[in-house]
Amino acid sequence: MSSRRWLCCVAAAVGLGGLALLAPIASYRLGFARGVLQPAPPRESEFVDTGCPPKRIHQIFIAETSAARVPDDWEKRGRQTWIDELAADEVRFEDGVPVVDERDDRTWRYFFWDGPAIQRLLAASYPELLDTYRGYSRWVQRVDLARYAILHRYGGIYADLDVKCRRSWAPVLATCPEIAVARADQRFVSGAFLSTDLMVARPGHPLLAQILKEMPRKATSWMAHLPPYLAVMLTTGPWHLSNEFLAYTEQNPWPAGALQVLGDGYYTGEVS
Repeated sequence: MSSRRWLCCVAAAVGLGGLALLAPIASYRLGFARGVLQPAPPRESEFVDTGCPPKRIHQIFIAETSAARVPDDWEKRGRQTWIDELAADEVRFEDGVPVVDERDDRTWRYFFWDGPAIQRLLAASYPELLDTYRGYSRWVQRVDLARYAILHRYGGIYADLDVKCRRSWAPVLATCPEIAVARADQRFVSGAFLSTDLMVARPGHPLLAQILKEMPRKATSWMAHLPPYLAVMLTTGPWHLSNEFLAYTEQNPWPAGALQVLGDGYYTGEVS
C-alpha cells in the first residue's frame, strides 16, 4: 500500500473515530430533553417586548467565481417564494450597503446579500470578525457567520436559498418572539439539533452576540482540524449554534413565549 493511500485510510479512520466519540457526547449535550425545545405559548399582550423581530427577510448567495449564478430551482422555487408570498419589496444595495429606513416596518422587505455586501457589513459593524470570515476554507462557514451577523445587525427572518416560504409569517411575528428556531434531527447522531437554515430574531439579541463572539476562538481550535463535516458542524454550523444556545440558556432562562420552535407548516428544508 502506498504511503498516500495509507495516510488517506488513517484520515478516514480518525474521522470515523471522532464521529463515534462525539456521537454520545452530542446525544447527551445536544440531544435536548423533551421539554427544552417544545413550542411555547404566545406571550400575554401586557408582557410583549417592544423589540419585536422586524418584517425583513434575508438570504445569502456567495459566488465562488465571477460567473456563478443562483441556481434556477433556488431562484424560482426558493428565493422568489419569499418575495411573492409576503409581498416583499426588494431592498436596493449601494456599494454593498442596503438602502433602507430601519424605522419603517409597515411592509415586508427582502434583502439579498452577496459576498461584497457581507464583507462591507462586517467591516463596518463587526471588524473583529472580518479576518475569521476571510480565513474560513469553506464557503458554508462564511455563510454561517454571515447569517448570524446579519440577524444580529438587522433582525428579521433568515432563510437559506433552498428553503421555501410556505405561508404568511405575520402570526409568528405578532407574538413577538425574541428568537424563533427550527429543529433538525441529524441522521448521524441521535437527538434534536438547532438548524441554521431558518431563524428569526430581533436585532441585537445577546444570543446572537454570544454565537458571534465564540467563532474566532473555534476557528483556530482543534475543532477546525477535524474532517470537513465535523469541522463545519462544530465551528459554525448546527452544533456550534446548539452549544451556544444551551450555554446562553443556562445563564438566561427564556421567558414564556420568548423562544419559539418552528415546526411543520412553516419550515421545510427542501424546495418542493
